[in-house]
Amino acid sequence: MNDELNLNPTESTSTGWQNQQYLTREQVAEILQVTTRTVSEMTSKGIIVAIKLGTGKNSTTRYRKESLDAALKRLEGW
Repeated sequence: MNDELNLNPTESTSTGWQNQQYLTREQVAEILQVTTRTVSEMTSKGIIVAIKLGTGKNSTTRYRKESLDAALKRLEGW
């Protein structure tokens, strides 16, 4: 039997959530070279998409790297 296990997650062919890169608001602000407030405003205007994880006080916001890249491409066309 010649089955091999792929132990390197970066080489996986799956496109599931496990292979997504998630960024914090601070990381997005650093990438865009803006303040975290500007990131929040861009999120509320629908320019970039955020994912809320959890509920209530323990919730946190993350941004998919893929979604951020797509938003930047759309903004370049303006």
